Amino acid sequence: MVRKALNLGMAVYRVTRHFPEGEVLIGQLRTVANEIVRELTVENTEQAVSQLKIILNYLQIAQKQQWTKEINFVILRREYQKLYDEVKNRPAAASKIKKGCYRPTARQKKILAYIKEQESVKLGNLKTLFPGVSPRTISKDLKKLVEKKMISREGNKKGSFYILIKGI
Repeated sequence: MVRKALNLGMAVYRVTRHFPEGEVLIGQLRTVANEIVRELTVENTEQAVSQLKIILNYLQIAQKQQWTKEINFVILRREYQKLYDEVKNRPAAASKIKKGCYRPTARQKKILAYIKEQESVKLGNLKTLFPGVSPRTISKDLKKLVEKKMISREGNKKGSFYILIKGI
């Protein structure tokens, strides 16, 4: 799917070279084509679907301007429509998780979100986030997230803190 989006994006670049110089639609089409590739690469299906709707509309506008051969737009719209249908009908990413992939618990997800927001967190910060949960339980969650390489522990003993591993 990503390869198809990449090829379509390259085709958008080739077709938009024939648009009048300074035309705003050139940048808009190229930007959305790039965003589609990005969203599919990170498996953000919802955003990809949204961007695909946008590019289909932009292509329709460009086609009506007759800046290049109509067949270019017919093919681009058809292929982007196929990609849209494929992405839209794709099962949700959560249901496709491979065996062996770790699914964090709800509390662990909240910890990850908090670390992402704060950039680094100590155990004491998390105690206030989960007042009814024992520090030992929070420590176990942190240990599991470190073990699964979702966060890393820096420092030692009471001076230790946790940061998100890039790409998470």
